[in-house]
Amino acid sequence: MTLTVLSTLEQISREPEADCLENISFDSEPKSSAIPSQPGTLFFNSSHLGFFSELAQSGFQLSYKSILIHAKSKKNSLTRDNSAQNDPQQPEETLRQFGDCIYCQLDFALSSDNEESETHDSFTELFITAENEAILDVIYSNLSKAISLIPLSDCSDEEIYQDEPSYEHGEIISDHKDTNLKHRVPNSSVESDIQTTIKESPIEQVSNLGDLSSEFYFSSADIDKLSEKGKKTLDHLDNLLNEAQ
Repeated sequence: MTLTVLSTLEQISREPEADCLENISFDSEPKSSAIPSQPGTLFFNSSHLGFFSELAQSGFQLSYKSILIHAKSKKNSLTRDNSAQNDPQQPEETLRQFGDCIYCQLDFALSSDNEESETHDSFTELFITAENEAILDVIYSNLSKAISLIPLSDCSDEEIYQDEPSYEHGEIISDHKDTNLKHRVPNSSVESDIQTTIKESPIEQVSNLGDLSSEFYFSSADIDKLSEKGKKTLDHLDNLLNEAQ
């Protein structure tokens, strides 16, 4: 989990030029005491966002890396005519009403305040609301910019290339042993000693269809593998091309 619960405003790491927005509210699903229900101030830093509510005297810091999805939601309404509503055969339609907000899905599940809740979700949903849509646009823009700057991986170069063959004095050093394949690349020249037991079948061009030369090449064995239906289809296509000329 990369969410840290805070009890004082001073605990929030604030960068000198970080944007901050007042009167922002958060809600979560599942409900959790880690997310204050009262409005507060939202801070955008380079690696995380911070939120603190003076009314609740609590807040949190959240790493951008934990945000799987972020989107701007507008309130939608579902309209159905009376005949559809009175039709018992009409399936019931369900629509989640988010309202005007910024929706975020996190890569971990917060502990629910409801002891009877038996959710097995492995993620948490956040809903960020503001006084007007213009502020939501700013929040969405800041989130998009911050998340786009996150490195795709924290792996070191050694971890990234640990499965790649190593090179020593121009020679490929590999743990893979194949009795039928030998290769070596010295410094001065490129030498290759390849032994293979693969039997190559003769490659033939498919017979021309009319005056059109086929760009596909198969072995004769591949043609013989066609099913009866496949052969009929091939003959049919051949006839169509001949008729078109």
